Amino acid sequence: GVLLVYEDPGVQWVHALYFILTIFTTVGFGDMSAFTTGETLYADWAMIVGTVVNSIIMSEVITTLTGVDRAQAELNKRYGLIKEFAEHTRMSVKATSAFEKAVQRASHAGEMRVDPSQLKSFFATDTLPRELMLELTKDVFQGKLLRNELLVAVERHGIPLPPRLALMLAAVMHPKNFQFMEDVYQNADQPVHIYLVMRGTLAFVGVPNPDGGLPPFTVSEVQSALHIGNRRRKSEVGIPPDPSEVTNEQQTKQVLYPYKLFGVLSYLGEYEPLADLPTRMSYARVESEMGAEVLVLHKKDLLELRSEFPACSSVWVKVARRKEWHRGQLLEQLRIPRNYKKLALHTIQSFYRKHFKGKVRTNAPKVAPGSRSGLASNGSGIPTSMPPSPSHILSPNSLTDMAQVQQRRTPSVVSQDVSIGELQRLRGKVEVMDQRMLEMQHTLDQIMEE
Repeated sequence: GVLLVYEDPGVQWVHALYFILTIFTTVGFGDMSAFTTGETLYADWAMIVGTVVNSIIMSEVITTLTGVDRAQAELNKRYGLIKEFAEHTRMSVKATSAFEKAVQRASHAGEMRVDPSQLKSFFATDTLPRELMLELTKDVFQGKLLRNELLVAVERHGIPLPPRLALMLAAVMHPKNFQFMEDVYQNADQPVHIYLVMRGTLAFVGVPNPDGGLPPFTVSEVQSALHIGNRRRKSEVGIPPDPSEVTNEQQTKQVLYPYKLFGVLSYLGEYEPLADLPTRMSYARVESEMGAEVLVLHKKDLLELRSEFPACSSVWVKVARRKEWHRGQLLEQLRIPRNYKKLALHTIQSFYRKHFKGKVRTNAPKVAPGSRSGLASNGSGIPTSMPPSPSHILSPNSLTDMAQVQQRRTPSVVSQDVSIGELQRLRGKVEVMDQRMLEMQHTLDQIMEE
């Protein structure tokens, strides 16, 4: 016969493939053998490499197939539970199908990719060095968990933050996304979670009222007010609503407005689980157009952390009570409908006027009439405040002239004029900033109206 080296390339490739597959599949040779020393060494090398490569390939294929089978088996198990529940409760086919699709989407999303119990036990031991645990706390959830108010409040009260607390929190929490205007929870839901804001803006919402804001009507309360059920709504003062006061708008969808905002690195929903209340006291909703992302912590995990970290638990309870009292005060002030942007602007202005403008006017010194103080007399010797315009702010040249005049005055007069000049400068800045804030609010109102 003709040697293989003299055959066409196609024939050589077919024989080479047959030779390699014979080695990979460990079938063995019955019709081919090596004659020379070089051929023998090459066959030895090919068999060793072929065995290793073949083992790796087969193990990966088996792992992939078994992994898919395991996920499908878990999904089939859930489908079986859904089917049994549907048969037990006599659910319709449409509702059962929607239930299965929701479970399938949750399974594909993989919200719980880790085993929380194993991770908690891992972080609770002394396996990891303290330095590494500190580095991990700064890196989990891009460092936002460590900067969240839930943990910052502990340090503000003078309690050192245990490194494993943040890691154990990260192990038991899972992220969840909400859409614009989606309800996070209602004021009649069972309190089973607390929420740490990672992105977007959430808010407590209520019904504006000239006599003070009202909590939203729930579906059961509206039905009770319409005598559909046996329960009746009880307001905060204990007076049930009149069925005639429940409008068609309230029966379908209420127009709710925010009265307390929660931005990034804040948290909400902790009062009811910590106080062990049966239902929610507030109504939370997503206000930002881009939606929101939160970290969800289950009540069971929160109670376990409370038992392991009692010092932190006392801080959480104290802060939760204060926040709930503040929520009630803000709900009482919900008299004018505002969206969350206008509410944020109004809150900033109120804080500014309370802590800066009012403080300057309250601490304004009284001086004699006719002095260079920026204060005008009312004719009876009692000075009245005259808020200066921005042009009244002292320039560098006027400061130089004042310094030259002060050199010829007594120390008491000099100190008095210095305090008055500082007061004029602060008042000028206050008026300028206040005017700018009013212009911003006017511009924002125009944009929202358009």
